[in-house]
Amino acid sequence: MTNKFPAFDDPEDLQHTPAERTAAASRSTWVSVAVNIAMSCLQITVGVLAKSQGLIADGIHSIRLDNGVAVVTNKRFMAV
Repeated sequence: MTNKFPAFDDPEDLQHTPAERTAAASRSTWVSVAVNIAMSCLQITVGVLAKSQGLIADGIHSIRLDNGVAVVTNKRFMAV
């Protein structure tokens, strides 16, 4: 099977295999998703306590948009 994204297979990187780089990218994505969820929950909590519709809306928006984009992008580019 040909590599759909040849730019991601760096022939000069002799320390890590493509599988190791893919695993690292996946871990990084899931850590990012976890941090985004925590931050969004904090925004929503502070928004409720402060009665700020803007913070609540931003927290909800961040959970839906940021995490969806991260997961879809990771699946798209790592499915080689």
